[in-house]
Amino acid sequence: MLHQLTIFLKKSYLWAFFCFFLTNCSKNYENHKQCFYYWKTSIDSKAIEPLKHIRIKLENPNLSLTPLYLHFFDVVTQNHNALPAGVLQIQDSCLQGMNIVPVVYIKNEVFLHTPKDSLATLADLVSQKLLNILQRHNIKTPTEFQLDCDWTEKTQSSYFQFIRLYKQTLTKKLQNNILLSCTIRLYPMKYTKKMGVPPVDSGVLMCYNLKNPTILHPTNSILSVDEAKGYLPALKSYPLQLDLALPIFSWVTVFRNGKFLKLMNGVSVATLRQQNYLTANANDFFTVKKPVSLMGTALQVGDILKIEAPSPQTIRQVHELVNEYLPNPPQRVIYFHFDNQTYKVFKSL
Repeated sequence: MLHQLTIFLKKSYLWAFFCFFLTNCSKNYENHKQCFYYWKTSIDSKAIEPLKHIRIKLENPNLSLTPLYLHFFDVVTQNHNALPAGVLQIQDSCLQGMNIVPVVYIKNEVFLHTPKDSLATLADLVSQKLLNILQRHNIKTPTEFQLDCDWTEKTQSSYFQFIRLYKQTLTKKLQNNILLSCTIRLYPMKYTKKMGVPPVDSGVLMCYNLKNPTILHPTNSILSVDEAKGYLPALKSYPLQLDLALPIFSWVTVFRNGKFLKLMNGVSVATLRQQNYLTANANDFFTVKKPVSLMGTALQVGDILKIEAPSPQTIRQVHELVNEYLPNPPQRVIYFHFDNQTYKVFKSL
């Protein structure tokens, strides 16, 4: 009897430990704000209406979906001058009272062509353009701003100097301290000696677009657990507080005679799988078996279509890997990007 009691106690202890482990893992996974990037050039109340109801649809009143990371414009080079492009068109009062983080994407070429003694002027122009939009649409002054740039070794020094000047300029114009974050791809996160650590308050680790989509290979170029594993262990020693960005978008790449032809956004994966002009192959590859036009592209017999849509399982696995390697789990997980199609993927996570 005593022996049986001992076995029972041991089993009870192990079961209690297992439940404790699962509970804490679950809390570790769920203990963050879930947010979105919005990356279109136009926004109105109708476009973001589903965002206001996601908590209700998920039956999770504790789910925090703010702030909204809102792409305001790009900075590009034209005739050796840095200019705004793709400026967000705000159609109504949809952003009034909302908690947003304005995001400005700066093409890397801007820092190849802008002399260092002109970076202060550039910081002033970018910050003023952004603040003018906020003021024009009566948008609540954000407490955080974000920069998005795929910097290289050649542009690191100029970009980092711009970051410092941009924060100084915003602080001066707003007469208030602000938080400045920036996006960080996996490569510069891993190779800090070559790529440096940007002088920001925090970063957002962009866990997507891990491979070149213009190369025909079997791996999902948007997100792959195996590809991510080659980078994520470096998180253990990364010296900056990081949030996490994960993909909920998909695209279709088209190849002709083994060469990249086109990348198509906005193609419904479910609809594409139902088309009788395609023959399904393994790993989400399709072969065109009769000439047809798809989204304005004339497809020929023999063209290869590759559907790239990260599964909810893959997204969650990468998230868990990030939690495993980061000294502190991300406070925010930001999904790229929000629209009526992609938020359905978010619901399945």
